[in-house]
Amino acid sequence: MNPAQSKLGRFLQTRWRPITALLTLAILGYVIYRGSESPYEHHITVLGSVRDFSENVDTLNFHDHEDAFAGPWIHGENGGSHVAWLHKFGGKVRLFVDGVPGPPFDSISGEDIQLSPDEKHLAYTGKIGGKSQVVIDGVAGPLFDEVSYHMNDRYEQQVFDQIDGGDLHTLYYGKTGDQLVIVLDGEIRPKPAGTFKFSPDYKHLAAVNKVGEQFQIILDGKPGPFFDIYYVNQIPLDTDKLVFSPDSQHLAYIVPKVSNGQATGAQVILDGKPGPWFDDVSDIKFTANSQHLLYRISTHTDKEQMAVDGVPGPEYDYVLDDYGSFNTVGAYFAYEGLMNGSMGINNGRVQVVADGVPGPWYDMITWDPHYYRDSRLVYIGLLGGKAQIMVNGQPVPKFDDLDDAILSPDQKRLAYEVRDGAKWKVVLDGVPGPAFDRFGEKELIHESDTSVGNFEPGHIFFSDEGDHLGYVAKSGDKYFAVVDGVPGPPFDLIYGFTDSCWQLGEAKGGFSPDGRHTAYFGKNKQRTAWQSFIKWLGSPFARSSTNDDGGITQLVVDGVVVRDSLEASMTPGSAINNFGFSLDSQHYAFKAQDSGDGPWRVYVDNVSGPAFKQIKIGPLWRKDGQLEYVAVQEKNGSDDELVFVVVSGFSPAKP
Repeated sequence: MNPAQSKLGRFLQTRWRPITALLTLAILGYVIYRGSESPYEHHITVLGSVRDFSENVDTLNFHDHEDAFAGPWIHGENGGSHVAWLHKFGGKVRLFVDGVPGPPFDSISGEDIQLSPDEKHLAYTGKIGGKSQVVIDGVAGPLFDEVSYHMNDRYEQQVFDQIDGGDLHTLYYGKTGDQLVIVLDGEIRPKPAGTFKFSPDYKHLAAVNKVGEQFQIILDGKPGPFFDIYYVNQIPLDTDKLVFSPDSQHLAYIVPKVSNGQATGAQVILDGKPGPWFDDVSDIKFTANSQHLLYRISTHTDKEQMAVDGVPGPEYDYVLDDYGSFNTVGAYFAYEGLMNGSMGINNGRVQVVADGVPGPWYDMITWDPHYYRDSRLVYIGLLGGKAQIMVNGQPVPKFDDLDDAILSPDQKRLAYEVRDGAKWKVVLDGVPGPAFDRFGEKELIHESDTSVGNFEPGHIFFSDEGDHLGYVAKSGDKYFAVVDGVPGPPFDLIYGFTDSCWQLGEAKGGFSPDGRHTAYFGKNKQRTAWQSFIKWLGSPFARSSTNDDGGITQLVVDGVVVRDSLEASMTPGSAINNFGFSLDSQHYAFKAQDSGDGPWRVYVDNVSGPAFKQIKIGPLWRKDGQLEYVAVQEKNGSDDELVFVVVSGFSPAKP
């Protein structure tokens, strides 16, 4: 079976043995807690004494936490998060993932632990008996003297590779003695002697064969013609100069023209056919539909041009075609051309070239070209101190100021901030929203001083599906979390209202995965009469403030205050932490402390679970819909216990 095709969830389910699999690792018990208020089951597995784990658990370095339990989880941007820690026992170390131990090794490096792009698979490297193994979804691969990960086109060393949502592949290298091999999707293959590169679909392999002062490209085992190398130590082609088209059907690379040992020109070879000669060639790229080939050329006049299918475009001092300056969708493409030095300096000028047609000149491009609605090009230029947004070659109505433009994740919707007179508005798909004094969050400078804030402009953001837009706005001395143009309740301070922050280990909110729900933290300086009444009743969540402004930090879900933080003088991360929506968006969870020195609990849908001395890791939602966390359970007269808690019993997701 291809290890990259087996799901991590299936592996965890098939190897989950709450008692027998963990007895050798000091598991001492397993209980089910169902509180009188909670409709959910809390499955509690005792991992061992805290003292034993404190002495035998290694910190996972990829999150740089000093505390071995302070957050060693693997987090993916799309919710594929997993609790993981290293446990030493009997001279061996195992990686626990969601409470399930992996194979025993002499050592495991936390820095090598990786989550696949689709966040369903996990890989890491372990060493045993002087040998190394790559473990994928809990299954150890072949033993080698050394292993190393593949470096992809994004200069990331990864075991997993997945291009534009295509098939997932695993790729790494193993070395035994002098023999170096490729392990692709679990299959061992000989490694080419020189530079090589797989096509995006991993069905084609191009390799550079160097013989003396010449080189050739071998594609799928078929050698091509030889070309000269113009200096001895030249690497004929780095992997970034050996370019496959996005559909994997075309291969392009650059070869030099050599005279008397010196390069006098260059050309591009496309599918074995040579293109025209130029003084210099660099930065090959295809359009998104793989139908057009683009590359930067230079001439004897020291000017640069973009050649499209071998035909040179307009001349510039510099062609800007990387670091966001180049974009393509379908057959469309855009790049920037610069004259007179640098943008905005010494009369430097820049223009956007769309499909070979130059646009207007600007002092600076402040927002690089983007495509939305499949083919409409949008960017922001600055001219004479005034910002102008261009959409499909046409300027939108001018405003007094323009700031912070974004596209929805599906590239279908456009939003940006404008100032009209003294007021600011968010324009969504060309329609201005309500007017405010300013946009942004007021954030804490220091946890001991909530009366001082730092104003952060911008922060407009879409939900993951692009259906909803959120931002923080200010009118007078009050801040509002605005969702789809509708302000929430007023606060003196709002923070944590940011994009896609569910599943983060910090006190933040934002949109739920489906975009239908929101969460953030707000604070008002003066306690309301209701809050004073709650405090008079002795609520542990309405503790008095010790600073001058008073007030209580509150958790707000869907515009409704659901919980007060215990400390007004501390950041909410110390009182309500690890807030997250479930991946089906039907539930939310967070941890909170009963009082300043009281126990900690995990709350699901604002209903408390069992009390613990500490919540060390989590809570964290899993893709199977369950919630998990690691806690410290106090034991009278004996060592405190470290426990692994899984919360289940949630109703199926609503359609």
